[in-house]
Formats: sequence, structure tokens, C-alpha cells
Amino acid sequence: MKRANHLLLHEVVVEPAEEWSLADAAGWLFIRLSKGDGYWLGTSTAFLNSGDVLVLPPGDPGLIRASQLSKVTLHYFLFHPELLTGFFTLAEQNYLCTLATQDKGKARYLAEGHPAVKEFASLVESRPNRSELSHRCHMLEIISYAFEEQMQQARPKLRNQPTARQRFLELVNQMPAGELINHSHDQLAQLCRCGRRHFSRLFRDYFGMSLRHQQSELRAAEAIQKLHQALHQTSATMPGPGVRAESETANQRPNA
Repeated sequence: MKRANHLLLHEVVVEPAEEWSLADAAGWLFIRLSKGDGYWLGTSTAFLNSGDVLVLPPGDPGLIRASQLSKVTLHYFLFHPELLTGFFTLAEQNYLCTLATQDKGKARYLAEGHPAVKEFASLVESRPNRSELSHRCHMLEIISYAFEEQMQQARPKLRNQPTARQRFLELVNQMPAGELINHSHDQLAQLCRCGRRHFSRLFRDYFGMSLRHQQSELRAAEAIQKLHQALHQTSATMPGPGVRAESETANQRPNA
């Protein structure tokens, strides 16, 4: 399952002059060069110093090549916005989905001094002493720093006496994306104090699709999220190979 690695921190060692890529990454990919130097080879090429962070949109075809002089240690995690419909607002999730399309093939380079780089370094350093929950919260903080400036610029400014459009923008900037499926068309129009037809036009202008289409996509995302959680819980409760082997051995012992 392509979303199985959502918000899980991984470590990879790339030998000198060898290459590494995460084939068919379906989500945003955050990579940190924790040790060594190397090169990013994609639609653009860049030299990467130890400590640099790359943010790659879904499906980026590039790869990292280690220097010929030393091996490289990478830490990375995948981020799927569609699995966090109860966390992001409608506007935030729409922004991330739009950005994934606009940035396709574009790598973002975050150098020393960027808040996301500092937090990623802190995450790696504290990794042995913190829980998986703490790691995931830390990754969300890294994500927020990586996109914060652009999200603030994209956020519409509200007027003192809001129109129906301003009330609509306020709604999508406050309502969690997953909450949209719990409201009818008429209820949403009432929240914006406008007619049903007017709300439909505002919604389509902002999201590029009808309310019904967006609600269908969110229901599908919610189903994927529940399946992902169920699979994660199942894998966490399954006994490891050593436990199974010990159990099978015990069952095969003859009775005394």
C-alpha cells in the first residue's frame, strides 16, 4: 500500500557514488542529508551539503547520488495530506493539493537557517528517546514550517463588513476538511448567509469542482484513512517471526 509509510521516519545509507530514490512515492517526500554530501538529480540538479533538506511533491522522478568520496546517510518521511482530513482546514488541504500539481517535478531546497531544517535536525537527534506519536507531531511541525510562508500569502484577507464571499472564505479557512461531509448543501449555504445557488458558485470558483464532487472525494479519503489505520493496528498487534517460530515449536513438542 503506497500510503503505508505516512509520517514514519526512515534512515537510509547510500554508499559512495551509489544512487537512491523512492520509486512511485505517492505523497510529499521530506528528505534530510544527515551525514555526507551528494547531488540531487531531477528536473534540476543541485549539490547537497550535510544538513540540507529537500521537499519533493508527489511522484517526483529524481534521485540522490552520493559523493564519490564518502557515503551519505539520509533520513526521510512521507506525508499524505488526504489522510489528515480532520486536521487540515478545507483551505489548507485545497492549497496542498493544488501545490502538489503546480510543483510537480520541482524540488524545494531548504538550507541551514530555515525553521524546517532546524526542526528536522532536532527530530533526527531526539529519535532514539521519543515515542512514535512524538515523532509524528514533530513531523507535522516540520511540514507547517515548510509551507507556512506560502500558505500565509495565499490566505485571503477578510474585510470589516464581510460579503457572502468573505463569509465563505472564512468558513473554508476554519472548517476541518473532513467536517464538510457532515453538512448538507443547504446547511453550508446558511452558514454563509447566502442562497444555495450562490453558495454553489462560490464553491466551484474556489475549489474548481462541485460540492458533491468534493464531498465524494473526502468520503473516499476518509475510507482510505480508516483502512490505513486498520492495517497499521493489525501489523502492530501481529506477533513477530521469532514469536511465531517459538509458538510453532512449542506446539510441535511431544507431550511428556
